[in-house]
Amino acid sequence: MRLFWKVTGIALLALGLAGNPSEAAMRLKAGHILPPTSDQGQAAEFFARRVKELTKGEIEAMMKRRDVLVRHFEKLIAERGEVAVFFTLSPAAAP
Repeated sequence: MRLFWKVTGIALLALGLAGNPSEAAMRLKAGHILPPTSDQGQAAEFFARRVKELTKGEIEAMMKRRDVLVRHFEKLIAERGEVAVFFTLSPAAAP
């Protein structure tokens, strides 16, 4: 977890140094695959809120990738069924 915060800090510092004051608010897109109730999910959401607070809204962190993936697979399941989405029924092609 310490590595996560170090990398995040470096990324934010780089964004701060590279930013142009005349630019509109920036969006930092980050994703996680764990549910929002997990420790990592809560940490990611906390990070997103904290970035917005500390930069006074100049940088907004978006933590929405997981939700997009879940919606995509739910749509595929509704259209094709679970078996067609999650399992390969035909033998794999030889390389």
